[in-house]
Amino acid sequence: MENKKTFKAILIVIVIYMLLSWFISAGNFNDGTYASTGLNQFGLFDIILAPLNLLNYFAVTLVQISEAMVIKIGYGNVILAFLTIGLLYGVLNKTGAYARLVKDISNKVDSHGTAFLLIIAGLYCVIASLTGLNLILFMFLPFVAALLTRIGYSRLTTFTATIGSMLMGQIGSLYNYNINGLNRVFSQIGLNSNIVPRVILLLILIILLFGTLLLSKNETEDEEIIEVGEESEKTYIPIIVVTTIVTIILSVCMYNWYYMFNTSALADVYDKVVNANVGNVNLLGKVFGMTETFGAWSGFTMSALLILEMLILKFIYNINFDSFMDGIKKGLNRIAPTVGLAIMSLTLIVVSLKGSDSFVYTIINSILSFSLPDRISMFLTTFIHSFFVNDYFALASSLANPLSDIVGARNIDFTVFVMQVGHGLASLVTPFSVYLIAGLAYLHIPYTSWLKHIWKMLLVLTAILLVIVFIVKM
Repeated sequence: MENKKTFKAILIVIVIYMLLSWFISAGNFNDGTYASTGLNQFGLFDIILAPLNLLNYFAVTLVQISEAMVIKIGYGNVILAFLTIGLLYGVLNKTGAYARLVKDISNKVDSHGTAFLLIIAGLYCVIASLTGLNLILFMFLPFVAALLTRIGYSRLTTFTATIGSMLMGQIGSLYNYNINGLNRVFSQIGLNSNIVPRVILLLILIILLFGTLLLSKNETEDEEIIEVGEESEKTYIPIIVVTTIVTIILSVCMYNWYYMFNTSALADVYDKVVNANVGNVNLLGKVFGMTETFGAWSGFTMSALLILEMLILKFIYNINFDSFMDGIKKGLNRIAPTVGLAIMSLTLIVVSLKGSDSFVYTIINSILSFSLPDRISMFLTTFIHSFFVNDYFALASSLANPLSDIVGARNIDFTVFVMQVGHGLASLVTPFSVYLIAGLAYLHIPYTSWLKHIWKMLLVLTAILLVIVFIVKM
């Protein structure tokens, strides 16, 4: 029922988008100049076909910009990673040791529930801000949710402390490779531009986040407890060791060190290791086929590594074939609504990839033409664009030039700062934010319940962001 409500919410906004395309002329920005192109109408068949066309954008696209390679749009790999994460936990539930791990940790932190909750929220927020490794943070959602729901926290509180915190960290990004690294390469700005306002903003966001968690009403009646399987006396040390190794590998290889810090030192080490021969055999490069570019590992490589983890755990815990396949089946059933709604949330991104003309740009151009303070206009247009097309690369490539023209090209540092906070705020509320919808779907939380839960925080957050946008020096 909860996921059905989220489905309806996404569908309603998609239909509104479709109807608006019939009445508002489309347009685009070319080198900062708006040009109207007439109506670009979307029909019912276009909208139905869009999620299916996600397969056309399954692969990550690397785009050459300046001296580095920037990851463009490739959300199919994210969907595949969501699916594999679900399968992994299905197998974990068959080990018996995983249930014991969850039980032991939850028992230890139960008497310090509030502190544990805030630590989790702080970690999700700070890690997202410093790295942007959202897929890895999502990988730990089922585990953290199992802990928090067992010590008495509601699904909404759990979601706020995990995916909600992650999205808050995105607003205050410091070294997020998807945002700050892209800004460095795409807009040719210093990595530490506006670093003081960004650090202050992150600290304010953490305080606001903690206040929201502490003041929120924690309703747990009839709440779902995340399934962890039957407990056994088997040791959970192998789970901790294997998962730690996998997490370290993914963290190092998925983070784009080159276009964040303009260094190839780690990539050089990686190449030497992968291309090294054991005897006369290139074990990693040829036998294991580790050929994906360092720093550009995607959800595909992550999925392959998680499948390898499943097989290792099957061997260590001696899970028979029938039990292993039952875990796969149950994991698939559990993650299926998450995958389905995540694909649906990407509908408008896929639609936008069919062409650069959109009525959204006409609305943005109208706002930019109003007699509003420049900073307000920039904030609003960034939010509106990110609401419908929740992808930072698409935002930067579409609006960086027209927005910087407003305040002068020399103020591009200020422009990308406004884009960062506007995009981050939209990611907290738009039904087209794939991590938002995937997290809500996994925890069976209706989209509307999330909005009701955080509307007060959103008002305070919006006010804070506007104040910061106004006081940051151009």
